[in-house]
Amino acid sequence: MDRIVLLNSNTYHGFTLEEAFQGMERAGFTYVELTATKGWTEHVFPTMSFGELYQLKEDMEKRNIIPLALSGHTNLMDEERVGDFILNMSLAHFFGCKYILTSIGEAHLKDRKEISDEEVAEVVKKLIPYLEKFDLTLCLENHGKHSTGKHLAKIVGLVDNARVKINYDTANAVFYGQVDILKDLSSCIDLVGFVHLKDKDGP
Repeated sequence: MDRIVLLNSNTYHGFTLEEAFQGMERAGFTYVELTATKGWTEHVFPTMSFGELYQLKEDMEKRNIIPLALSGHTNLMDEERVGDFILNMSLAHFFGCKYILTSIGEAHLKDRKEISDEEVAEVVKKLIPYLEKFDLTLCLENHGKHSTGKHLAKIVGLVDNARVKINYDTANAVFYGQVDILKDLSSCIDLVGFVHLKDKDGP
């Protein structure tokens, strides 16, 4: 089965989205995962004006760059941030993305809260109507406390909805989970909907 390979604009953290697009074109990528992570990489963001967002959309069309996913990392365990994630879902829909990605907590930032797997699943279930409204698949990334595919498989199983899958990050599995990637993947492969393929030296 054919798979789409795309570039995450967060690869160009610290650079502008224009510079990321230039790098993409030189590397020969057609598909992009746009990054909208508050306080980290805000290549696109809901607070941008409609004019700015529309201009970016037109720019991608002219460059033949297709936005397939949006990295909208938000701490879903913080009730005050759930609204931010819903805005990110709307933004993903605006750009025509099919996937929206996030970790359970706030990747890269410090406002993480710990919560049981059952409580995580209940929070995610509340997002399903929005996923249906915006025709998106939510892929939860292994990161931090939830660093393994095996752990995320339990949460996704509790949610039990086709619109919620795993975004398997190979580097995070090694860096945070310190697991054998092949063994860990075998425990969750049927639930993987997206992959962040990254290098990481051993633990």
